[in-house]
Amino acid sequence: MNVPPRLPVLMCACLALASPGWGQSETTPQPDAEKLARLRAAKTVRIDIKQRYAFEESEEDTDSDQKQRWRKSMAALRQVSLPLTEEARRVCDLLGLRVLAVGQADLILQIDVAGEPVQARYNNVGDQYSGAILHGSILVRDRSGELLAHEFQYEYRFPTLLVYTTHAGMLGPGPHARPEDAPFDRTLPGFRLGLLELAALGWGAEPLGRALKAQNPGLRAAAACVLGGRRGAELKAAVSRLALLLEDTDDQVRAAAAWALGESDDPTAVPSLLTALDKLGIRPEESKKTIEPTEEEEPTEDLDTDIEAVGDGADVFQDRFAQDPHVALLFIRAALHKLTGEGFASAAEWRRWWSQKQNLAPTKQP
Repeated sequence: MNVPPRLPVLMCACLALASPGWGQSETTPQPDAEKLARLRAAKTVRIDIKQRYAFEESEEDTDSDQKQRWRKSMAALRQVSLPLTEEARRVCDLLGLRVLAVGQADLILQIDVAGEPVQARYNNVGDQYSGAILHGSILVRDRSGELLAHEFQYEYRFPTLLVYTTHAGMLGPGPHARPEDAPFDRTLPGFRLGLLELAALGWGAEPLGRALKAQNPGLRAAAACVLGGRRGAELKAAVSRLALLLEDTDDQVRAAAAWALGESDDPTAVPSLLTALDKLGIRPEESKKTIEPTEEEEPTEDLDTDIEAVGDGADVFQDRFAQDPHVALLFIRAALHKLTGEGFASAAEWRRWWSQKQNLAPTKQP
């Protein structure tokens, strides 16, 4: 079976980033004032979603048994469904739009996505569909036509450093042996990011501020990442709200907030990051991380977690960080490094350095 080529992964927020994971294909032009006025005057919306999941048939699959397996997998993939309507409703709520199931709405939110399983080779258990790609388009239309368009693409890959084992400890087929078993649910962060990018493009930073307070942690984390990607005045205005998220109960929300604060270039974020570092109790020996094994997998080696390796906001949702219990800790250290240029290993070292820096700062004359 052919493995779909690794698609280029682009970051949302109209900025191409080096880290794989999330984004739009190209910079989206800012809508003109007349379009924005029509968007923001809307009160109701209807959501129209299409989902398709498929993979290519290999030219090597020539015998009848292989073709039959391919047909069965295609039939199973047609049953895959992600809760995209629920995700879209949450964002519509942020925009103050009432979702109509029937009747004529002011706007139509048209979402068209395609998913592909990504195949990888693991020791002793053969090929596993342990990754997934979700890509597509999000359009907002009113009665006069298209108002706003956004393309997104997100890829999730399970770590190739891990091997699968069965619950009994014996080698087996693994949990992702069939294409329909690919972890499509892990691509939902990319869809959330795409929705929030489009919302910010049409409605400004206000819905992102509301999303930072949303009940859903995935929405809070996505909003922090989108704000971090937008940078500039909008990000600086949100520094105090992002700092509050460093105390969030969700580890990925804390990590996303830390990354965004690092992108702010605002030194006023340093005290909040240091407080969060104190609470997490980092020790020098914790400068390396080990992914904890689960009942389905075990690590083959440690992963380097130097602060330079943390990368961009997309990494908050990526495989090697999503499984790490110290993901927020890693992003807090990376944010402090970006804001200060320093890279201490322990909270105590950071505190000593910050105290000395404050003591050396010139005092204002009356």
